[in-house]
Amino acid sequence: MFCNAILNYSLNLFELDDGEADVLLLAQEFKADLVLLDEKLARCFARKLSIKYSGTLGILLKAKQNDLIHSIQPYIASMQKNGIWFSDTLIDDVLKLANER
Repeated sequence: MFCNAILNYSLNLFELDDGEADVLLLAQEFKADLVLLDEKLARCFARKLSIKYSGTLGILLKAKQNDLIHSIQPYIASMQKNGIWFSDTLIDDVLKLANER
């Protein structure tokens, strides 16, 4: 418990938002197999803490590879329309991996 308090304080010092800090703390506490993180700083902490992670686009790619969705592009367009930003390079790479480009 004390270590979690110190880790939480450290994560907040680096301006991780509360949700990301909580994800990392809970992943440590419950030995999560995988967490969803999109922010670069949160991913950096996850790597340092040896926490396996994926981003939103990685989850969508996995869903397509497992035939759970037909196409990733509409989901990306919807997220962008709602203010979520991904770099053009990342989008292009993911769409290529999904055979949509």
